[in-house]
Amino acid sequence: MSKTLNYIKLNSSKENHDIIRNEFFVTNIQRIKIYSLLAIPVSLLHILLFAAKIDPENTAEYYWRIQIILMHTILVLVATAFGIYAWVASKKRQSANRFDLYIGPLFGLIIIISGALISAIDQKVTNSIIPFLIVSIIAALFLLIRPWIIFSIGMVALVVFSVLMYHVQPNQQYLLTNLVNGLTAIALAIGLSTILWISSLTRHRQSRLITRQKIELEASYRKLQEKTQELEQANSTKDRFFSILAHYLFGPIAGISSYMQFMEEEAQTNAWDSKQLLVSIHRFRDSVDNTLRLIENLLNWARTQRNEITFNPKSVDISLLLNVAADSLKLQCEKKGIAINIPKTPQTMFVDGDTNMLETVFRNLLSNSVKFSHPGNNIRVITSQSPELTEVKIIDNGVGMSPETVNKLFQIGEKITSRGTDYESGTGLGLVLVDEFIKHHQGRILVESVEGKGSTFTVQLPGKRVTGDE
Repeated sequence: MSKTLNYIKLNSSKENHDIIRNEFFVTNIQRIKIYSLLAIPVSLLHILLFAAKIDPENTAEYYWRIQIILMHTILVLVATAFGIYAWVASKKRQSANRFDLYIGPLFGLIIIISGALISAIDQKVTNSIIPFLIVSIIAALFLLIRPWIIFSIGMVALVVFSVLMYHVQPNQQYLLTNLVNGLTAIALAIGLSTILWISSLTRHRQSRLITRQKIELEASYRKLQEKTQELEQANSTKDRFFSILAHYLFGPIAGISSYMQFMEEEAQTNAWDSKQLLVSIHRFRDSVDNTLRLIENLLNWARTQRNEITFNPKSVDISLLLNVAADSLKLQCEKKGIAINIPKTPQTMFVDGDTNMLETVFRNLLSNSVKFSHPGNNIRVITSQSPELTEVKIIDNGVGMSPETVNKLFQIGEKITSRGTDYESGTGLGLVLVDEFIKHHQGRILVESVEGKGSTFTVQLPGKRVTGDE
């Protein structure tokens, strides 16, 4: 109930008044059309009945009948005029203009005064004011008019009715009775009209409240559906991610177990082949290193999802970070005879960034290039900086990727089956982490790749801070 009252109070704006006015205008127009369809044949029937028994010999009755016929003729014309107006208005527009606002009150006033005139004419043959009572109630029940307007109409009609009664009813007792009955008729009309107005207004506002709540519920339902779809997608991604993770963890750990069993058997038989043992140790170490990198990337990614990694930007030297990342891959490069060419810039290239995040970004990108480059290849690093953009390109001439693989690179849970040129395995999780960290810097990563010809990863970071002594 309080929500309804708050809504009604909240919607007391001019816009809401205009909506109510237009809707009530349409209602009045429809009711005037109905009234016209009923009143015209009724008035015509009265004209026929009164005209059928006209007797010029009876002067009083003759003039009474003529006046009644005249009044009903006027009522037919009034009903016809208002009916035509209502029909045209309902066809041409659904909102009220300034003139339309006076149609309902004007129609009501004319009808009630017509009833007063007919009742005054009837005083020649009867003391009844039934026509005035009937039309007052009809006007009140048929039309939606604001209470203060119907009160004003009622007062005007009561004054006209009283003046007419004073002129046509000489009997003071009958006059007093008619005035009291006339006042009662107007009071009934005002009361009924006010009740109808308040009821219609309340129904209108409740209808709009229900409509608004329905819209809000539908919007909430759509949002709930979207959230449900997102959760289903997240669950599906999580399931794929764990499946892929289990697959890639199984390989290195199985390899470690196999190498340890081999060394155990060699130690038991004392048949040590140093060269074969050295190869096994290298493979053992590669498996351990791959597993460690996978677990490190997994932990970092999980921390970013829980917002546990603090983004701590400060002035960092891009060239320095690239060299640190390249140094961490020295053993991999020596094993495959690959060189990473990082240009020595005359000026240091500073950006506002998080040192740990950017070092992880460049280490993962360079590690990928090494993994998918052929032995003896070179990896080129090209850097550039402008007031708006700092750009780092990492270019290799390795195995490259198909467009389908490129589209999956930064999507968690997508299985990427490509192996390195030395059969190195990977999950693609490192690139997902790269994408997350670059987004923290409000930057982006671009990929260009052609199968059999190599790949280019471009890191773009916003802004520029270049000095010679930072």
